[in-house]
Amino acid sequence: GDIIMNDNTTLTIGPSAKFSGNIQSSSILIQGQFDGVLTATSKIIIFPTAILKGEINGRDITIHPGATINADIHTIE
Repeated sequence: GDIIMNDNTTLTIGPSAKFSGNIQSSSILIQGQFDGVLTATSKIIIFPTAILKGEINGRDITIHPGATINADIHTIE
C-alpha cells in the first residue's frame, strides 16, 4: 500500500513492523522491515534493526550502523 502524509508529521515503522509500498511524509523513522520508496521532505532515520529494500529520497538521511540496506539513496533539496 501507499501512505501519503501532507502535514508536518513523523511516520514510524516500528521494530516488529513490515511494510511494502511507498511512503511520503515530512519525517520517516524506520526500525523494522520496509520494501518500497521512501520520500521525506525533512529527515529519514534508519535504525540498526531496520531491513530496507528499495529507494530512499530525503533532505537529511541518517543510517545507523547495523542497518541492512539494499537501496538507491538520493538527497533532495
